[in-house]
Amino acid sequence: MGRFPARLLLLALAGPCIAGKDLEMVRRVRGGALTTVCHYNEHKYLQSEKFWCKELSDLECRTIVQSSPTAGRNSLNSPDARVSLKDLEIGWISVSMTELRVEDSGIYWCGVSDHMKIIPLKKIKVAVSYEAPMRLSAKKGDSISLNCSYFMMDDSRRPNNFTWCKMITATRCQPVVSVEIDQIVNMRERTRIKLDRWNRVIIVTLVALQLRDSGEYHCETHLQGSTVLLKMITLNVLESYDRTAFVTTSRPIDDIGAVLPTAARNDQQR
Repeated sequence: MGRFPARLLLLALAGPCIAGKDLEMVRRVRGGALTTVCHYNEHKYLQSEKFWCKELSDLECRTIVQSSPTAGRNSLNSPDARVSLKDLEIGWISVSMTELRVEDSGIYWCGVSDHMKIIPLKKIKVAVSYEAPMRLSAKKGDSISLNCSYFMMDDSRRPNNFTWCKMITATRCQPVVSVEIDQIVNMRERTRIKLDRWNRVIIVTLVALQLRDSGEYHCETHLQGSTVLLKMITLNVLESYDRTAFVTTSRPIDDIGAVLPTAARNDQQR
């Protein structure tokens, strides 16, 4: 195996090929793994270098791992042992990432590099959340509260703010309400976000639920210019009462009348 060459790929070299690539969304929880495969024309590119890179901007992509004919079909030694690439030599590349971290979130490309020409094969947006996803069901007109935990590495890497947003496309999350790290609470229309710095949790409360509130939501924070996904929540607002969707035991109420999740209720939600 050769020494892994750290480098940037200039996506501009790919020309119009990039514009035609659909963005595939992959969601994982920290500590998990992902494997993806990419197809290439084996008659044209069997002997070409294959790569997996992380997009830094619209024009640059940092090589994470690569393979080349001189090194065999497996990847060269990567600085990150959690990432591997294998050229299956039948027109397919297999890429694996293990022990995922929240900072692994971002947009990745797999592709072929042939005589300074970049041929993109697949574009993938990876979202690694801090907590496991949650599913909630509630009745129209009801109120709910939920918690999102957050972390702090040190004073130099403390979050700037926290955002509750709703997914409106496969890759775009539209902010609903945000709170700054030095704030306690903020409210916008029917959604409140409260920061509990002692327990390092964000408490999100939705009141007077409407059917249109159904959908996928994210708890996000912003750290050193990048967005970190803390938790994914899928909310289903029901028109009529469904006894199978709720716990009938008594539940604590917060100061604006919203039902607070209990341990038993959270287990059922998961």
